[in-house]
Amino acid sequence: MRISAICLKTGMTKDTIRFYEKLGLLTRVARGENGYKDYANTHVEQLNLIKRAKELGL
Repeated sequence: MRISAICLKTGMTKDTIRFYEKLGLLTRVARGENGYKDYANTHVEQLNLIKRAKELGL
């Protein structure tokens, strides 16, 4: 899925997702033949975990 779809599923902005990716908090994101990043459901789970941990103050 593209970043816009993952934004809708997680409630995070594109910049936030890219920031977490840059920090290395997400597993490697594959690229499609068109060059776009192809996020998986695993990335949604990782981002939701990060979001929940942040809400808990970790």
